Amino acid sequence: TGRLYHFRPKSDEDIGLAQTQPNFFVVEDKAGRTWVHPRSGGFSEFNPVTRELIPFYNDPDDPNRRFFNTMHDAFIDSNGNLWMSTRAPGLEKCTFQQSNFSFFTQPSLVLTNNGCEVRTTFEDGKRRLWTADKEGKIMIKAADGTTLGFLMENGRLSPKPLKSGMIAYDIIQDSKNRIWLACKGKGLVVLTEKTEGVFTPYYINQELPIEHRPNTGNIYALLEDQEGRIWAGGYGGGLNLVLEEEGGFRCVHVGNGLST
Repeated sequence: TGRLYHFRPKSDEDIGLAQTQPNFFVVEDKAGRTWVHPRSGGFSEFNPVTRELIPFYNDPDDPNRRFFNTMHDAFIDSNGNLWMSTRAPGLEKCTFQQSNFSFFTQPSLVLTNNGCEVRTTFEDGKRRLWTADKEGKIMIKAADGTTLGFLMENGRLSPKPLKSGMIAYDIIQDSKNRIWLACKGKGLVVLTEKTEGVFTPYYINQELPIEHRPNTGNIYALLEDQEGRIWAGGYGGGLNLVLEEEGGFRCVHVGNGLST
């Protein structure tokens, strides 16, 4: 069974600005939007979700409206532009520009905050978006924008926001498809993806033997050079060259052999 809806939007005729009763017409544009001009005037966009007529920059009660909402006719051209023949000032052209951007807020664990201070973002080879914030949360989104989860210290993803303890300031993906995190306090974290969304972490930090550890636990920048070597810049310690050895990694810096 269907339903019948009746609309009576406020028009310029109601306040005596229209001299003759305007015509009724409906047009649909290339994006599927439906534009309605009731017999009494009040040109609007029809919202199929809320079942409402939304004024199109022409609400008679809005002092900043751009034109009258009573019209002679409207037309959609081959480029998707909306042409409106209004009672005043005349012919109007509206161009709809498609936005290539979408927006989201990194959720905060502090109820009084509307969002988090994001320290770094990164898109990996699977077009997943990684965002790391000051609270220590690392959120991963799929290419379509859906949230895959929040990275935990064991390399798995949690469906709920949580602090991982990894306050990442830089994220890269190396030529072997491993994800590297440069973290404040945790040093370097190397993630190897075993199955979709499940990573095996390897920590390069101050808990390693002294000859293997970086010269600081606070790493802020990462770079892979043309030879596939990873360079890590740390706060207070300077540059580290990360060498891969059987069973792990070793950091070379000015304190243990990196020549200046």
